[in-house]
Amino acid sequence: MESHVQNILRKRVCFVNLFLRIQFHNSRNFSINDNADEKPIFLVGQHDIAIIKECEKDNDLNNDERVRDQSIQYKLRDKTRQFTDFIRVVVKGGTGGDGCVAFNRGKFESKVPPSGGNGGRGGNVIFVASPNHSSLHSVLRTINASRGQNGKGHMQHGSAGKNLIIPVPLGTIVREFVPQPNKNQLEKVDYEGRMNNNENLDEETKLAKKRAKTWVHYPRYDEKNTLNSFFLEAEKMMEEEERYNRPFKTEEKLNLDLSIPDAQYVVAQGGSGGKGNPHFLTNANRSPKYATKGEEGRIRYLELELKTIADAGLHLTLLQLSILILAQ
Repeated sequence: MESHVQNILRKRVCFVNLFLRIQFHNSRNFSINDNADEKPIFLVGQHDIAIIKECEKDNDLNNDERVRDQSIQYKLRDKTRQFTDFIRVVVKGGTGGDGCVAFNRGKFESKVPPSGGNGGRGGNVIFVASPNHSSLHSVLRTINASRGQNGKGHMQHGSAGKNLIIPVPLGTIVREFVPQPNKNQLEKVDYEGRMNNNENLDEETKLAKKRAKTWVHYPRYDEKNTLNSFFLEAEKMMEEEERYNRPFKTEEKLNLDLSIPDAQYVVAQGGSGGKGNPHFLTNANRSPKYATKGEEGRIRYLELELKTIADAGLHLTLLQLSILILAQ
């Protein structure tokens, strides 16, 4: 309180000194016969400079909104702090393993059954609300779960990728957002869009690119399988299976409140593994020489914010108000 009164008195003394200095210069340097077009020049003292600086500070206070908008960017740039209450991360589930094309070769056997194993499922990314953590500085900005292993011969299925468990502080808010690509990403997307533009490609090229992303062929059977009627039937069967599973894969944007201790939340699921060639065995086709690749894992862009800081500030404000009311 005393410092505030001193500041007010100091400002009033500065204005009085400035007024006296102006009157002194007017009486000494100017008269009625002076040219009316000439503008008076006043000397500026140290007190005047102090007043100008205080005015500049007042103008700076009007830019609080701009500073508030830059607070998020500041938090994202500052990676050296030991305490972090707001970060943005990219999480990606593991890719599923590819199916295997194999046969049980034996001595003096011309026709052998298929024995390729299925690919393993990709790992999931899981957030755990941990009461033992109080900051987000230990959470990585890019989180990738492990990939599932490929299938092998003798009906050996690939092992599933390990789930990646990330402990986060209790009371963390998880929100999904749409990222804004930078200049390099826009150039890359533009280049890939021009290279993969389906409007400029013929039907054969489109089909070849789609098959390269979906199928695994036996060595030296890439072109032979595409001409086989059994392969075309298997392709139709996989398209129908994908069309059937499509409604179950649609997910809404995440908006989680990790307020339950030790609760686990799957934020990015891993892709399913590919099918081995025994999956395509029929009565007519006894030796299928193709399998499918694993699916890509889910990619999400998430914002993690620790809400306990805001709650603590609210509680402190209410406590101060209650103290003031009781004091009155």
